[in-house]
Amino acid sequence: MQADAFPERTEEVVRYLKQLGIPGVKLVKGPGYFCFEGPATDDWINHTVEVPFPSELTLDQWSQTFRAMNDNPNNRSTVRASCRFKDLDIPGICNSKFIRQLG
Repeated sequence: MQADAFPERTEEVVRYLKQLGIPGVKLVKGPGYFCFEGPATDDWINHTVEVPFPSELTLDQWSQTFRAMNDNPNNRSTVRASCRFKDLDIPGICNSKFIRQLG
C-alpha cells in the first residue's frame, strides 16, 4: 500500500496501521465521522476523526492522525480524571470506563 493512497474502506486503513506496527486498532464508522477503537485507544478521551469517508484522507494522513491522538497527553482519561475529580474522594471513580461514560 502506498502512503499517498486514498483508502476506500476502513479495512485498508487498519491494514496500513498494522504494517506500521500499530496492531489491534479498529476504525469504526459513525454518521459523518470515524472512531479509532482497540486496546491502544482504551484510555483516550477523543477517538473521533471527523471525515465522512475513509478516502477523505490518505493512508499517511490516517497514520499521522492516529499518532497525534495517541501521543497527545491531553487525550488520556487520566488527565480528565485528575482534573475533574481531583477534589472528590469517591472510591473507584477514576477508571477509564467510568470516565468514558461521563464524557
